[in-house]
Amino acid sequence: MDQTTQLSFSIFKKLEDNLSWHKHKEFASLTSNISEEKRIQLISAIEFLEVELGKSFLKKIERNHPILNKLTNKCPWQYDDLINFANTLTKLKSIDSNYQKLLLKINGLSSSNSEAIPFLEVADSFLNMGCHIKFLEEEQNKRTPDIEIISPEGEIFYAEISEITDSEKNKGAKDNFRIISNHLHFNCANFIHWGTQFKYIPDDVMPNILGEITKANQEAAGHPNNIISVKNEYIELKFENSEKESQLKKWVNENNLRLGFQSPVNYNETPRIVKNNKIKEKARQIPADSSGIIYFPTQPHYFFQINLEETIRSFNNKMKDFPNLIGIVVYSKFLDPRESVNERIGNHLFGIKMLNEVLARNFLFIKNENFNHQISSKTMDIIYQSFI
Repeated sequence: MDQTTQLSFSIFKKLEDNLSWHKHKEFASLTSNISEEKRIQLISAIEFLEVELGKSFLKKIERNHPILNKLTNKCPWQYDDLINFANTLTKLKSIDSNYQKLLLKINGLSSSNSEAIPFLEVADSFLNMGCHIKFLEEEQNKRTPDIEIISPEGEIFYAEISEITDSEKNKGAKDNFRIISNHLHFNCANFIHWGTQFKYIPDDVMPNILGEITKANQEAAGHPNNIISVKNEYIELKFENSEKESQLKKWVNENNLRLGFQSPVNYNETPRIVKNNKIKEKARQIPADSSGIIYFPTQPHYFFQINLEETIRSFNNKMKDFPNLIGIVVYSKFLDPRESVNERIGNHLFGIKMLNEVLARNFLFIKNENFNHQISSKTMDIIYQSFI
Protein backbone atom coordinates (compact mmCIF):
# COMPACT_ATOMS: atom_id res chain seq x y z
CA MET A 1 0.00 0.00 0.00
CA ASP A 2 1.53 3.35 -1.03
CA GLN A 3 1.88 6.32 1.37
CA THR A 4 -1.04 8.26 -0.14
CA THR A 5 -3.41 5.32 0.31
CA GLN A 6 -2.16 4.71 3.88
CA LEU A 7 -2.67 8.38 4.76
CA SER A 8 -6.13 8.35 3.19
CA PHE A 9 -7.20 5.34 5.28
CA SER A 10 -5.80 6.90 8.45
CA ILE A 11 -7.71 10.21 7.96
CA PHE A 12 -10.90 9.08 6.22
CA LYS A 13 -11.75 6.22 8.59
CA LYS A 14 -15.51 6.49 8.09
CA LEU A 15 -17.54 7.30 5.00
CA GLU A 16 -18.81 10.47 6.70
CA ASP A 17 -15.21 11.72 7.01
CA ASN A 18 -15.29 12.49 3.28
CA LEU A 19 -17.97 15.07 4.09
CA SER A 20 -15.67 17.07 6.37
CA TRP A 21 -13.79 20.10 5.06
CA HIS A 22 -11.42 19.72 8.01
CA LYS A 23 -10.45 16.17 7.00
CA HIS A 24 -9.65 17.26 3.43
CA LYS A 25 -7.50 20.11 4.76
CA GLU A 26 -5.75 17.68 7.13
CA PHE A 27 -4.97 15.34 4.24
CA ALA A 28 -3.64 18.22 2.12
CA SER A 29 -1.37 19.33 4.97
CA LEU A 30 0.15 15.85 5.42
CA THR A 31 0.28 14.19 2.00
CA SER A 32 3.75 13.60 0.58
CA ASN A 33 2.81 13.50 -3.13
CA ILE A 34 2.77 17.28 -3.53
CA SER A 35 5.26 20.15 -3.47
CA GLU A 36 5.14 22.67 -0.62
CA GLU A 37 4.08 25.42 -3.01
CA LYS A 38 1.21 23.27 -4.33
CA ARG A 39 0.26 22.27 -0.77
CA ILE A 40 -0.28 25.92 0.18
CA GLN A 41 -2.39 26.46 -2.93
CA LEU A 42 -4.44 23.33 -2.28
CA ILE A 43 -5.20 24.18 1.35
CA SER A 44 -6.08 27.72 0.31
CA ALA A 45 -8.45 26.37 -2.38
CA ILE A 46 -10.24 24.09 0.11
CA GLU A 47 -10.55 26.92 2.64
CA PHE A 48 -11.96 29.24 -0.03
CA LEU A 49 -14.55 26.67 -1.12
CA GLU A 50 -15.58 26.05 2.49
CA VAL A 51 -16.23 29.77 3.00
CA GLU A 52 -18.04 30.26 -0.32
CA LEU A 53 -20.17 27.10 -0.30
CA GLY A 54 -20.70 26.82 3.44
CA LYS A 55 -19.52 24.53 6.24
CA SER A 56 -22.52 22.20 5.82
CA PHE A 57 -22.31 22.07 1.99
CA LEU A 58 -20.63 18.65 1.80
CA LYS A 59 -23.20 17.11 4.15
CA LYS A 60 -26.16 18.43 2.13
CA ILE A 61 -25.12 17.54 -1.42
CA GLU A 62 -25.58 14.20 -3.17
CA ARG A 63 -22.71 11.72 -3.05
CA ASN A 64 -21.92 11.99 -6.78
CA HIS A 65 -21.78 15.79 -6.76
CA PRO A 66 -18.83 17.03 -8.89
CA ILE A 67 -17.37 19.16 -6.06
CA LEU A 68 -17.26 16.15 -3.74
CA ASN A 69 -15.61 14.14 -6.53
CA LYS A 70 -12.95 16.84 -6.89
CA LEU A 71 -12.23 16.69 -3.15
CA THR A 72 -12.19 12.93 -2.65
CA ASN A 73 -9.97 12.14 -5.64
CA LYS A 74 -6.44 12.37 -4.19
CA CYS A 75 -4.49 12.19 -7.45
CA PRO A 76 -2.00 15.05 -8.13
CA TRP A 77 -3.77 16.05 -11.36
CA GLN A 78 -6.99 16.49 -9.37
CA TYR A 79 -5.21 18.85 -6.96
CA ASP A 80 -4.40 21.08 -9.96
CA ASP A 81 -8.00 20.89 -11.17
CA LEU A 82 -9.36 21.81 -7.73
CA ILE A 83 -6.92 24.72 -7.37
CA ASN A 84 -7.86 26.04 -10.81
CA PHE A 85 -11.57 25.66 -9.99
CA ALA A 86 -11.15 27.76 -6.83
CA ASN A 87 -8.97 30.33 -8.64
CA THR A 88 -11.63 30.80 -11.33
CA LEU A 89 -14.30 31.33 -8.68
CA THR A 90 -12.01 33.85 -6.94
CA LYS A 91 -11.63 35.84 -10.17
CA LEU A 92 -15.38 35.79 -10.80
CA LYS A 93 -16.11 36.91 -7.26
CA SER A 94 -13.79 39.91 -7.66
CA ILE A 95 -15.67 41.30 -10.69
CA ASP A 96 -19.28 42.15 -11.47
CA SER A 97 -20.05 38.64 -12.79
CA ASN A 98 -23.36 37.89 -11.01
CA TYR A 99 -21.34 35.47 -8.90
CA GLN A 100 -24.24 34.54 -6.61
CA LYS A 101 -26.14 33.01 -9.52
CA LEU A 102 -23.21 30.68 -10.13
CA LEU A 103 -23.06 29.64 -6.46
CA LEU A 104 -26.75 28.73 -6.53
CA LYS A 105 -26.15 26.48 -9.54
CA ILE A 106 -23.16 24.81 -7.85
CA ASN A 107 -25.37 23.76 -4.94
CA GLY A 108 -27.61 21.50 -7.02
CA LEU A 109 -26.43 18.18 -8.52
CA SER A 110 -28.24 18.62 -11.82
CA SER A 111 -27.54 22.35 -12.18
CA SER A 112 -23.92 21.86 -11.12
CA ASN A 113 -23.25 19.23 -13.81
CA SER A 114 -25.27 20.77 -16.62
CA GLU A 115 -24.70 24.47 -15.94
CA ALA A 116 -22.25 25.51 -13.20
CA ILE A 117 -19.29 23.37 -14.30
CA PRO A 118 -19.56 24.19 -18.05
CA PHE A 119 -20.30 27.85 -17.20
CA LEU A 120 -17.02 27.93 -15.25
CA GLU A 121 -15.10 26.16 -18.02
CA VAL A 122 -16.24 28.65 -20.65
CA ALA A 123 -15.72 31.61 -18.30
CA ASP A 124 -12.20 30.47 -17.42
CA SER A 125 -11.17 30.24 -21.08
CA PHE A 126 -12.16 33.89 -21.67
CA LEU A 127 -10.95 35.24 -18.32
CA ASN A 128 -7.52 34.00 -19.37
CA MET A 129 -7.84 36.15 -22.51
CA GLY A 130 -8.51 39.31 -20.47
CA CYS A 131 -12.27 39.34 -21.09
CA HIS A 132 -14.98 40.37 -18.63
CA ILE A 133 -17.59 37.72 -17.79
CA LYS A 134 -21.16 38.08 -16.54
CA PHE A 135 -23.78 35.37 -15.90
CA LEU A 136 -27.10 36.74 -17.06
CA GLU A 137 -30.45 36.47 -15.28
CA GLU A 138 -33.26 35.02 -17.35
CA GLU A 139 -35.99 37.50 -18.26
CA GLN A 140 -39.49 36.48 -19.29
CA ASN A 141 -40.41 37.07 -22.93
CA LYS A 142 -36.85 38.15 -23.68
CA ARG A 143 -33.89 36.40 -25.30
CA THR A 144 -31.37 35.77 -22.55
CA PRO A 145 -28.14 33.90 -23.26
CA ASP A 146 -26.20 32.30 -20.41
CA ILE A 147 -23.00 34.38 -20.42
CA GLU A 148 -22.09 37.87 -21.55
CA ILE A 149 -18.46 38.21 -22.67
CA ILE A 150 -16.80 41.58 -23.15
CA SER A 151 -13.47 41.62 -24.96
CA PRO A 152 -10.55 43.83 -23.80
CA GLU A 153 -11.59 46.27 -26.58
CA GLY A 154 -15.16 46.45 -25.22
CA GLU A 155 -16.80 44.29 -27.87
CA ILE A 156 -19.75 42.25 -26.53
CA PHE A 157 -20.74 38.75 -27.59
CA TYR A 158 -22.54 35.90 -25.83
CA ALA A 159 -22.19 32.23 -24.95
CA GLU A 160 -25.05 29.78 -24.65
CA ILE A 161 -24.42 26.41 -22.97
CA SER A 162 -26.50 23.38 -23.91
CA GLU A 163 -26.65 20.03 -22.13
CA ILE A 164 -26.97 16.96 -24.35
CA THR A 165 -29.41 14.73 -22.47
CA ASP A 166 -29.01 10.97 -22.80
CA SER A 167 -31.64 8.53 -23.97
CA GLU A 168 -32.61 5.91 -21.35
CA LYS A 169 -30.80 3.29 -23.44
CA ASN A 170 -27.57 5.28 -23.41
CA LYS A 171 -27.86 6.01 -19.68
CA GLY A 172 -28.10 2.31 -18.88
CA ALA A 173 -25.21 1.38 -21.15
CA LYS A 174 -23.04 4.15 -19.66
CA ASP A 175 -23.81 2.90 -16.15
CA ASN A 176 -22.74 -0.60 -17.25
CA PHE A 177 -19.55 0.80 -18.75
CA ARG A 178 -18.73 2.75 -15.58
CA ILE A 179 -19.26 -0.29 -13.34
CA ILE A 180 -17.11 -2.59 -15.49
CA SER A 181 -14.38 0.05 -15.96
CA ASN A 182 -14.21 0.65 -12.19
CA HIS A 183 -14.07 -3.12 -11.57
CA LEU A 184 -11.17 -3.48 -14.00
CA HIS A 185 -9.37 -0.54 -12.40
CA PHE A 186 -9.90 -1.32 -8.70
CA ASN A 187 -10.45 -5.09 -8.49
CA CYS A 188 -8.34 -6.61 -11.26
CA ALA A 189 -4.61 -6.89 -11.94
CA ASN A 190 -3.51 -4.26 -14.45
CA PHE A 191 -2.87 -6.53 -17.45
CA ILE A 192 -3.08 -5.65 -21.14
CA HIS A 193 -6.72 -6.11 -22.08
CA TRP A 194 -9.30 -5.57 -24.78
CA GLY A 195 -13.04 -5.86 -24.43
CA THR A 196 -16.39 -4.80 -25.76
CA GLN A 197 -20.01 -4.85 -24.60
CA PHE A 198 -22.71 -6.22 -26.88
CA LYS A 199 -25.85 -5.08 -25.10
CA TYR A 200 -27.28 -3.62 -21.88
CA ILE A 201 -26.54 -5.69 -18.74
CA PRO A 202 -29.46 -5.85 -16.24
CA ASP A 203 -28.68 -5.15 -12.58
CA ASP A 204 -29.33 -8.76 -11.50
CA VAL A 205 -26.90 -10.08 -14.13
CA MET A 206 -24.03 -7.65 -13.45
CA PRO A 207 -22.58 -9.52 -10.39
CA ASN A 208 -22.15 -12.67 -12.50
CA ILE A 209 -20.47 -10.68 -15.27
CA LEU A 210 -18.03 -9.11 -12.80
CA GLY A 211 -17.32 -12.55 -11.34
CA GLU A 212 -16.45 -13.93 -14.77
CA ILE A 213 -14.16 -10.96 -15.41
CA THR A 214 -12.37 -11.49 -12.08
CA LYS A 215 -11.96 -15.22 -12.80
CA ALA A 216 -10.43 -14.56 -16.24
CA ASN A 217 -8.11 -11.91 -14.79
CA GLN A 218 -6.92 -14.30 -12.09
CA GLU A 219 -6.37 -17.02 -14.69
CA ALA A 220 -4.25 -14.59 -16.71
CA ALA A 221 -2.14 -13.96 -13.61
CA GLY A 222 -1.31 -17.68 -13.44
CA HIS A 223 -0.65 -18.09 -17.16
CA PRO A 224 1.84 -15.43 -18.34
CA ASN A 225 2.06 -14.68 -22.06
CA ASN A 226 -1.28 -16.37 -22.80
CA ILE A 227 -4.47 -14.65 -23.91
CA ILE A 228 -7.29 -15.50 -21.48
CA SER A 229 -10.80 -14.74 -22.70
CA VAL A 230 -14.31 -14.45 -21.33
CA LYS A 231 -17.25 -14.24 -23.72
CA ASN A 232 -21.00 -14.37 -23.18
CA GLU A 233 -24.09 -12.71 -24.63
CA TYR A 234 -23.22 -9.42 -22.90
CA ILE A 235 -19.45 -8.92 -23.19
CA GLU A 236 -16.23 -10.22 -24.64
CA LEU A 237 -12.99 -9.53 -22.76
CA LYS A 238 -9.40 -10.68 -23.30
CA PHE A 239 -6.47 -10.41 -20.83
CA GLU A 240 -2.78 -11.00 -21.34
CA ASN A 241 -0.18 -11.00 -18.56
CA SER A 242 2.82 -9.99 -20.65
CA GLU A 243 5.59 -7.43 -20.19
CA LYS A 244 7.33 -8.02 -23.51
CA GLU A 245 5.98 -8.94 -26.96
CA SER A 246 2.20 -9.03 -26.70
CA GLN A 247 0.04 -11.37 -28.76
CA LEU A 248 -3.01 -9.36 -27.73
CA LYS A 249 -1.54 -6.06 -28.93
CA LYS A 250 -0.73 -7.70 -32.26
CA TRP A 251 -4.27 -9.12 -32.53
CA VAL A 252 -5.80 -5.70 -31.69
CA ASN A 253 -3.68 -3.96 -34.36
CA GLU A 254 -4.44 -6.59 -36.99
CA ASN A 255 -8.18 -6.16 -36.38
CA ASN A 256 -8.00 -2.34 -36.35
CA LEU A 257 -9.22 -2.19 -32.74
CA ARG A 258 -8.10 -0.30 -29.62
CA LEU A 259 -6.86 -1.71 -26.33
CA GLY A 260 -9.10 -1.22 -23.29
CA PHE A 261 -12.76 -1.91 -22.62
CA GLN A 262 -15.04 -0.31 -25.22
CA SER A 263 -18.55 0.99 -24.61
CA PRO A 264 -21.44 -0.02 -26.91
CA VAL A 265 -22.93 3.46 -26.71
CA ASN A 266 -23.07 5.56 -29.85
CA TYR A 267 -21.45 8.76 -28.59
CA ASN A 268 -21.78 10.60 -31.89
CA GLU A 269 -24.41 13.06 -30.71
CA THR A 270 -24.23 15.22 -33.85
CA PRO A 271 -27.38 13.75 -35.49
CA ARG A 272 -29.39 14.18 -32.26
CA ILE A 273 -28.22 17.79 -31.83
CA VAL A 274 -29.06 18.62 -35.44
CA LYS A 275 -32.42 16.82 -35.60
CA ASN A 276 -33.93 17.78 -32.22
CA ASN A 277 -33.77 21.56 -32.80
CA LYS A 278 -31.15 22.11 -30.07
CA ILE A 279 -29.26 24.58 -32.27
CA LYS A 280 -32.43 26.48 -33.19
CA GLU A 281 -33.55 26.61 -29.54
CA LYS A 282 -30.19 27.88 -28.26
CA ALA A 283 -29.46 30.24 -31.16
CA ARG A 284 -32.75 32.03 -30.45
CA GLN A 285 -31.51 32.84 -26.95
CA ILE A 286 -28.88 35.13 -28.48
CA PRO A 287 -30.33 38.60 -29.26
CA ALA A 288 -30.83 38.99 -33.01
CA ASP A 289 -28.71 42.16 -33.11
CA SER A 290 -25.82 40.48 -31.23
CA SER A 291 -23.33 37.69 -31.87
CA GLY A 292 -22.84 34.49 -29.92
CA ILE A 293 -21.43 30.98 -29.63
CA ILE A 294 -23.19 27.77 -28.58
CA TYR A 295 -21.21 25.30 -26.43
CA PHE A 296 -22.08 21.60 -26.23
CA PRO A 297 -20.20 19.71 -23.48
CA THR A 298 -20.11 16.03 -24.43
CA GLN A 299 -18.44 12.68 -23.68
CA PRO A 300 -14.76 12.00 -24.59
CA HIS A 301 -15.82 9.07 -26.80
CA TYR A 302 -17.59 11.53 -29.09
CA PHE A 303 -14.28 12.46 -30.71
CA PHE A 304 -13.45 8.82 -31.46
CA GLN A 305 -16.69 8.30 -33.36
CA ILE A 306 -17.18 11.40 -35.48
CA ASN A 307 -16.06 12.17 -39.01
CA LEU A 308 -14.75 15.75 -38.85
CA GLU A 309 -15.80 16.81 -42.35
CA GLU A 310 -19.30 15.38 -41.97
CA THR A 311 -19.68 16.96 -38.51
CA ILE A 312 -18.59 20.40 -39.75
CA ARG A 313 -20.94 20.14 -42.71
CA SER A 314 -23.92 18.99 -40.57
CA PHE A 315 -23.55 21.80 -38.05
CA ASN A 316 -23.08 24.44 -40.75
CA ASN A 317 -26.20 23.29 -42.59
CA LYS A 318 -28.13 23.90 -39.38
CA MET A 319 -26.46 27.25 -38.59
CA LYS A 320 -27.22 28.84 -41.97
CA ASP A 321 -30.52 30.29 -40.69
CA PHE A 322 -28.71 32.13 -37.85
CA PRO A 323 -26.24 34.62 -39.35
CA ASN A 324 -25.57 36.14 -35.89
CA LEU A 325 -24.24 32.80 -34.63
CA ILE A 326 -20.42 32.88 -34.69
CA GLY A 327 -20.16 29.13 -34.38
CA ILE A 328 -20.61 25.98 -32.32
CA VAL A 329 -18.17 24.37 -29.89
CA VAL A 330 -18.27 20.70 -28.92
CA TYR A 331 -15.84 19.74 -26.15
CA SER A 332 -15.06 17.15 -23.49
CA LYS A 333 -12.49 16.49 -20.76
CA PHE A 334 -10.54 13.27 -20.38
CA LEU A 335 -7.39 11.88 -18.75
CA ASP A 336 -4.55 11.39 -21.20
CA PRO A 337 -1.03 12.81 -20.72
CA ARG A 338 0.07 14.12 -24.12
CA GLU A 339 1.05 17.32 -25.91
CA SER A 340 -1.45 20.06 -26.68
CA VAL A 341 -2.23 20.13 -30.41
CA ASN A 342 -4.56 22.08 -32.65
CA GLU A 343 -5.39 21.98 -36.33
CA ARG A 344 -7.08 24.61 -38.47
CA ILE A 345 -9.56 23.17 -40.97
CA GLY A 346 -10.43 26.24 -42.99
CA ASN A 347 -12.03 28.62 -40.46
CA HIS A 348 -12.70 25.75 -38.04
CA LEU A 349 -10.43 24.56 -35.23
CA PHE A 350 -9.92 21.06 -33.84
CA GLY A 351 -7.52 20.00 -31.12
CA ILE A 352 -6.53 18.99 -27.61
CA LYS A 353 -5.59 21.41 -24.84
CA MET A 354 -3.74 20.08 -21.80
CA LEU A 355 -5.28 21.63 -18.66
CA ASN A 356 -2.57 20.13 -16.45
CA GLU A 357 -0.09 17.24 -16.76
CA VAL A 358 -2.86 14.64 -17.16
CA LEU A 359 -6.23 16.34 -17.70
CA ALA A 360 -6.97 17.28 -21.30
CA ARG A 361 -9.79 19.00 -23.19
CA ASN A 362 -10.82 17.80 -26.65
CA PHE A 363 -12.55 20.49 -28.68
CA LEU A 364 -14.03 21.23 -32.08
CA PHE A 365 -14.98 24.81 -33.00
CA ILE A 366 -17.16 24.96 -36.12
CA LYS A 367 -17.26 28.50 -37.52
CA ASN A 368 -20.60 29.47 -39.05
CA GLU A 369 -19.93 29.91 -42.77
CA ASN A 370 -22.98 32.21 -42.95
CA PHE A 371 -21.99 34.47 -40.06
CA ASN A 372 -22.43 38.06 -41.29
CA HIS A 373 -22.46 40.26 -38.16
CA GLN A 374 -19.73 42.75 -37.42
CA ILE A 375 -17.01 41.46 -35.13
CA SER A 376 -13.42 42.69 -35.10
CA SER A 377 -10.49 40.52 -36.12
CA LYS A 378 -9.02 41.06 -32.61
CA THR A 379 -12.12 39.62 -30.95
CA MET A 380 -12.17 36.73 -33.44
CA ASP A 381 -8.54 36.01 -32.57
CA ILE A 382 -9.46 35.98 -28.86
CA ILE A 383 -12.17 33.39 -29.58
CA TYR A 384 -9.69 31.14 -31.40
CA GLN A 385 -7.04 31.65 -28.70
CA SER A 386 -9.53 30.75 -25.93
CA PHE A 387 -9.39 27.14 -27.11
CA ILE A 388 -5.61 26.79 -27.15
